[in-house]
Amino acid sequence: MVDETAKRRKREIDDEPVNDTATPEKMMLAEMKSILDERFEQMAQVQNEHMKTMQGEVDVMKQRISHVDELEAKCQFLEAKVNSMKSEMDTMKRHLSHIGELENKFDTIKGRLSHVDQLEKSCQLLEDRSHLLEARSGSLERSLQVLIKHNKWEYSAPPITPNYWGGFDVHYIAHMDFFLQEIKGNTCELRHGKYGQYICFSGGNDHEDERTSVLLHDDIILPHWREFADALQMYQRPLDNDASGTFSVSNIQLTSAVVDMLAPALVKKNFRHFELDHNMFPNIRDGIEFACKFAKSNPNLDSYQWLNNPIGCSSDLGHLLDAINGLPSLERIGLSRCCGRNLNGYSTLRSIITGNQYCEDIDLSSNNIRTMGSTHLPDFLATNPPLKYMNLENNHLNDNDAELIAASLIQNCNLESLSLEGNEITSVGCDALRHVVFDSTSLNSVADSNHSCYIGGLDFGGIPNNWNNSKRNRRMKIYYLLSSRNREGSNAHHLDSDIGEESLKLAPEVLQCVNHCSGCEQDEVRQDDGVVKPLSIIYEILRNWRMPSLYEIH
Repeated sequence: MVDETAKRRKREIDDEPVNDTATPEKMMLAEMKSILDERFEQMAQVQNEHMKTMQGEVDVMKQRISHVDELEAKCQFLEAKVNSMKSEMDTMKRHLSHIGELENKFDTIKGRLSHVDQLEKSCQLLEDRSHLLEARSGSLERSLQVLIKHNKWEYSAPPITPNYWGGFDVHYIAHMDFFLQEIKGNTCELRHGKYGQYICFSGGNDHEDERTSVLLHDDIILPHWREFADALQMYQRPLDNDASGTFSVSNIQLTSAVVDMLAPALVKKNFRHFELDHNMFPNIRDGIEFACKFAKSNPNLDSYQWLNNPIGCSSDLGHLLDAINGLPSLERIGLSRCCGRNLNGYSTLRSIITGNQYCEDIDLSSNNIRTMGSTHLPDFLATNPPLKYMNLENNHLNDNDAELIAASLIQNCNLESLSLEGNEITSVGCDALRHVVFDSTSLNSVADSNHSCYIGGLDFGGIPNNWNNSKRNRRMKIYYLLSSRNREGSNAHHLDSDIGEESLKLAPEVLQCVNHCSGCEQDEVRQDDGVVKPLSIIYEILRNWRMPSLYEIH
């Protein structure tokens, strides 16, 4: 309003006629005009600034309106999504309403599955019995055929006179005669129902006898093998589950004709021990098939030994290993010299320890075992498996293997014997193994050593090795260390170092320990091995171990 009045007044002043005569009134008007002009300019500036501010606020309002539109769009989207989620929730609620029914159905199905499991077990049992009956039926059928063909009980194989073996020495002839007597004796026992726990054929050969040789096959022996196979086939009473029947053939050549006779007669006889040793198979594959069939038909075997029958083909060896690993209750596995010269026996070692983790006795001697840096063996031993005896003699284990085995024995208290003779282990590996069974750093380190595993085939320089009783081994080693320190007169010094500031307070216990540990040492180690009498150790300790201070302790 003020702006309009000022503008109107300015126009009136501008429209008035100009009078050049300077009068006070004109001068006042001119001054007022100047003031009004200045005022008008100020008001115009203020108005422009106000207009700019208003324009900025309008722009902000437009942006906010645009943002509000976006928010409305988002709200509509969210509202639609919420409606969709409500619909899904309604659907889920309808589904959840059926949970009770589903739980009831599940319980019903669970009960039926339990019944199905029982049926499956029953079916498995019936299937096992069916296989057993089928095997027994086949055995009876073969026995019937034997009865029809040989309606007799006498041993009718023609005798073989010693003159027949004229080309051999007297020892060979004596072994052959012994072997023929073994066949006849086993045959007669089977036919008269006097079957014992052992069926063994060795020809009287002794592995430690340098004159031992394999009894070679001759067709003249086949009738004797036939007599035995028929008698074993006729023997239908299998061994009891708790029996320990053994079938063993060692140092006797087995040909295809012989194993073909024996294999059917050995089915389902429930043997517990099987051994083939040094049999010089003309065709090694026939021998492997025979051994595998025996394993399959006698699944309760506790001991399985394939000894001194080298296999030159890795696939044949794998076939035998598969049969061994398929036996669930093996406690003893013997595979000495089963790998031919061109095979590395490490794969055999790995297969056996992987597939028979509960076996107690493993013999893998003379098998060209080279670990090539692999650690399956020490890793296996470090798990403290039930294995008690392991024979790795005459292989190619080196110092690195010995150090890894030593480290694993720190955590193993089940292994009782480890044979390493004939390997490539030098003084370095020997020191590592000696250190694990007798760490003489201190009394505590001796006490913490491995006291259960006897390590054979290495020279430990006369220090006590483990044998039989771990508690006795521990006492023996402690006394051995005290004896060696006694020779130096350093027991008192080491006791202070080993036990610390409280050593004097433990003096009675230490003296008692000397007497306690000396009991087993007198029997185990001779005095010339560096062991002294317990009285010498006690005297040394009492003389040098700060005895005045000892009496001050109440």
